[in-house]
Amino acid sequence: MKHKRPLRESVEMSPAFLVRLALAVLICFIHSPAKANSTGNEPEARRTPSRKTHWFGGASVRHDDAGTSSPLKIAVRTGDSTLNAGENQRTLRVNPNGPIPVGQIVNVTGWEDLDFSRGEPWSHANIFPPHGDIIAVYCPHDAQDDDYLDYQEIQAGNKSLEFGPLINMRCEYEFRYLTQDSNGTYHFVAASPAVGFVAGRNMVTQGRLSETGRPGEMNVMWVSAEESPSIVEWSIFTELNATWRRVVGRSHTYAARDMCNHPANVTSALLFRHPGFIHHALLTDLAPSTNYMYTCGGERKSERSSVRIFKTAPPVGTLDVPVNFFVFGDLGEEQSATGPPVEFRSRTTIERIEYDLFRPYGDSYDFVLHVGDVSYAEGRGYRWEQFGYLTETVAMTIPYYLGIGNHDYDHEAGGAKDPSHAPGNGYHPPWGSYGDDSGGECGVPIVNRFRMPSTAPKSRAPFWYSHDYGMVHMIWLSTEHDYYPGSDMHNFLVSDLEAVDRTRTPWVFLMGHRPMYCSRAIDEITAKDNYIIQVHQREAYEDVLYRHGVDIFFGGHYHAYERTCPVYNGSCRESAESGAAEATVHLLLGTGGANQDFDRWDPHSWSQHRGIDYGYGRVHVANASHLLVEYVLNVNGSVADSAWIVSSHDWHHTV
Repeated sequence: MKHKRPLRESVEMSPAFLVRLALAVLICFIHSPAKANSTGNEPEARRTPSRKTHWFGGASVRHDDAGTSSPLKIAVRTGDSTLNAGENQRTLRVNPNGPIPVGQIVNVTGWEDLDFSRGEPWSHANIFPPHGDIIAVYCPHDAQDDDYLDYQEIQAGNKSLEFGPLINMRCEYEFRYLTQDSNGTYHFVAASPAVGFVAGRNMVTQGRLSETGRPGEMNVMWVSAEESPSIVEWSIFTELNATWRRVVGRSHTYAARDMCNHPANVTSALLFRHPGFIHHALLTDLAPSTNYMYTCGGERKSERSSVRIFKTAPPVGTLDVPVNFFVFGDLGEEQSATGPPVEFRSRTTIERIEYDLFRPYGDSYDFVLHVGDVSYAEGRGYRWEQFGYLTETVAMTIPYYLGIGNHDYDHEAGGAKDPSHAPGNGYHPPWGSYGDDSGGECGVPIVNRFRMPSTAPKSRAPFWYSHDYGMVHMIWLSTEHDYYPGSDMHNFLVSDLEAVDRTRTPWVFLMGHRPMYCSRAIDEITAKDNYIIQVHQREAYEDVLYRHGVDIFFGGHYHAYERTCPVYNGSCRESAESGAAEATVHLLLGTGGANQDFDRWDPHSWSQHRGIDYGYGRVHVANASHLLVEYVLNVNGSVADSAWIVSSHDWHHTV
């Protein structure tokens, strides 16, 4: 598949360039200090400062394949044993002490000044710091001592501990010193003042855009503490003395009782947290290929977002406007609620995408495709908050489309609450590894937090749906549902492909979390989760893709990268004369940030390139016949793999 790259237009001071330049300047004002780059150069992946302390938060009650660990045993204070008033009050110090900007890192100090000899049975008069004592984090600040959000152990020699970046979860943070008695029970000793945010609880957070599937429309969504109002004001970006229009949308929320099973339906700081009110407003009568500026939030100016800019799609069937987008899956990582992001992983993925998106010179990008395993919350509500904070700068600038992965949906109980209305407790064929990977969430947070296009007949967004963008038609499937002939999703796939007009959308992409082709080595552990499910997916619908000429299948699930040749039934299918594709190319991009898979591969003739480094995909649809795919590494921003895919789209086969 070696082809010459088509000629590209030279860079000039066009309106599109000026918009990108404005966006690059605007992002300096949009970012909080903790997220902004320090220079105008391409960012080095940020290194987490080395620390002598260990982060425990999240893991203390984490529900995962290793089982559920026991939470800390903490004695709950009664009414007469709360903080003493006046001079005898035991107080920790926080710097800065608030109100703070979102994303701030704080230092907690002051335990060296505490009096540990007041006669409590658990006091440590002769040992400092006592072994196993901790600084626990609470949000809301008035939570019971045993309802902690995170904690960090105090080690010998520690005079301060660092927490953050702290994100606005519509509550104030408090830090408490807890000491451990001889029985392993923790007792309250001292607390810090409550630390809030400059913008208050009702600030706009977790903003995102998505198209509806109808021309001239855009969904704007965000989260805040209050139920209403849900206001968006917008105007054409290039207008002088612009006339701002206003639309009032709606808001909703969801509760622990809406989840399918535990731990997702257990209310606590670490598990189900009130998600706030999720606002959504629909903008209509938008012109195609036009830049708009907007702001969203409540009536008060202090509760509005900064001004953002988005560009609408070109008319469907436009063949002379390139389409560029980002694609990845499996963004989650093992970050505690107030701990630092892990080096080169999820945060770096999004930071590099931000750099590409706002770079003045280079391609303009149109949207994001996130192919499942979205937040890895698995019942831990704070991880949805972290995901929203991480992605909001990108998602408020270009539409953010996503699909369902096993960690978003799979469940084994509570099927009556499954928002996809799958029978029983979801899809659990005896040959597959479909378990309880969502921690009881069963897709409820995604259904409530996101709106995907739902205009296609037989679609059931966000589980399966389709939409167009310029010369591209995109179809999303849930690999966590029944995909065999006769199922609702298989019927949707066939009818949707039969309706595609290749003269208007010559490129057809299919997104599904679990890949159909992956050459990861098969052993007794991975066979059921790797090879067997691939075999069943190919048996169920590979013929459909071949018959209808699907150009690319984008997948994730395995935390690795792999690109195949145009392949059908295990054999490469390319034109002998031109080398053009005559089957579907499969791109595995599960490298967004989740733990890397082992680099052990089986040899297959259809595998063209593979790797396990964290990174993301960039796709450049140059015209109706040429497309460039790139795999970009987080560690240094280099392109580790690239290939041109050339197709006339007339290779439909009868099978």
